[in-house]
Order: sequence, then structure tokens, then C-alpha cells
Amino acid sequence: MLTVTRRIEFDAAHRLPGHSGWCRRVHGHRYVLDVVLAADGLGPDGMILDFGTVKRAFGVWVDAHLDHRLILAGDGEGVAESEQPLAQVARDVGGPDAVTACPTGSPTVENMAGWLGRALGERIGADFPRVRLVGLRLFETPGCWADWSADGLDHR
Repeated sequence: MLTVTRRIEFDAAHRLPGHSGWCRRVHGHRYVLDVVLAADGLGPDGMILDFGTVKRAFGVWVDAHLDHRLILAGDGEGVAESEQPLAQVARDVGGPDAVTACPTGSPTVENMAGWLGRALGERIGADFPRVRLVGLRLFETPGCWADWSADGLDHR
């Protein structure tokens, strides 16, 4: 199988409620997202998908949902009840779109990788049926990351 990888970077803050260490406090990261795509064959242009097209397809979603946002624990319906006071402060300061809820729970790098794998996999399949997302790597720091693969396992 032939794959291509495109890197997308974004800045966001989060906190891990219930964490016993420093990460329970609001803090930020320069996240790095490597998306890995595959197709059964190359297109007429000799590519799986042009890298600029990949950036536009995923970058729009990342910008709309993650970049320069406060990512808080979600409950599947929105921001978890316990995080609502912090969400309100962030909205008061940063505007109505300043907060994003991680639908898979606490915004750990593992939960975020699972969320992104499902969300971006659906997006690429809808926009480019010949191409599929086979994996991604989400770096929280240069030395810490989580990997997600489209192997049918629930990586939440």
C-alpha cells in the first residue's frame, strides 16, 4: 500500500479535569497533526491526492474547530457540565466560538486523536471517495503524541 502524509499545525489550549498534575490547569500547545492517506491506485496526475488539496480539505476543518480555541471536556452533546463556568469565561473574553468541546471526553491527546481520526476520515471519504484516511499522529509536544489508525478499533 502506498501512502502520503501531510502535516497540519494549530495552536490551542486545554486542560485535563481530574488530572493530578499540572495539566489540570489551562495551558496551550502548538499541536502538530500528521494525516496519512492511501488509495488503491494513483490518480491520473500520478498522485494519491495533491498536498495542497489535503491541506485545504483538513485545514478548513481544523481552523473552524480547533485553531486558537480552548478545548474542553465534552459529554457528547457539548461542553461537559463541570466545564461550563470556564467555557463561559472563555466565551466572554474570546467570543462565542472561543471554545470547542472534545466529544470523546477529556481533551487528552489520545481522545483528541480518536476524535480527529473519525471526523477527518468521514470528511475525506465524503469529498474524495477514492482516498481514505488510514492513520494520523497528533503531537501535543515534540516528544509526546498519540497515534490513531483506521483499523476498526475504537481508539477513544
